[in-house]
Amino acid sequence: MRTPASTLALVALVILGAACSSDTSSPTTAPSPTAAVCGDLQAAEDALASFQDVEISADGIQGLQDAVATLKTSLTDLKGSASSELSAQIAAVETSLASLETSLSALASGQGSIGDVAPELAATGGALQALVAAVPEC
Repeated sequence: MRTPASTLALVALVILGAACSSDTSSPTTAPSPTAAVCGDLQAAEDALASFQDVEISADGIQGLQDAVATLKTSLTDLKGSASSELSAQIAAVETSLASLETSLSALASGQGSIGDVAPELAATGGALQALVAAVPEC
């Protein structure tokens, strides 16, 4: 049986692998990113990667909530620098991040388990991967 920490670590590794993989297909409408967009996109990827550094036994749920807050800040910055052509992809990340926040809040109040957070974390990683794929020039 996997421990909650190993389950979360496994999900984090899957997300990071997906977010860092390259996609050779090109989107049908690729916006020309500015340096700010590429920098903000990298910051969002780095924020997602920070989930891997959270040690549940030491950092607890607050560590995950802090990582969510960092990712939210990165998305806010990206939303400000990106063109409207990326709004659908950014909205998808925001939606999955909101679900992750809801799951973490439930966990913090004693409802559910850390394993319940894993699907939300995976969905957030997948949505960010789609956003990254939409801007191959970065």
